Amino acid sequence: MKRVSFLFLALWSLSAACGEKQDPYSRSIPLDSGTGVVTYTAFIEPILSQYCVSCHASTVEGAARAGAPVGVDFDSYQAASANAESANSYIQAGAMPPSAPLSDEDKALVQAWLDAGLPE
Repeated sequence: MKRVSFLFLALWSLSAACGEKQDPYSRSIPLDSGTGVVTYTAFIEPILSQYCVSCHASTVEGAARAGAPVGVDFDSYQAASANAESANSYIQAGAMPPSAPLSDEDKALVQAWLDAGLPE
């Protein structure tokens, strides 16, 4: 009986130690309070405003775009969501923004936003 109890206790301890697997984004990313979702308004718009819209805005023209293709803009939810998937490949590779790559946390936020279906 002691052997069965010990075996049960050992298996229970092992299963408790393993726990549930965590979403890789949940460790360092604070989710939108109340919804549990990375949204454009709460997380993505501030990143885009800080790092992208100086070149990628519908109001920026000519040389001020610094090579940003016309129409590849991030100054509204509609524009950002339309260009998000193609931009994400550059972001994840560290090619955008050209001045310096986004932090790993910001990259993960962008990826989580895409994975969630681009919620506003």
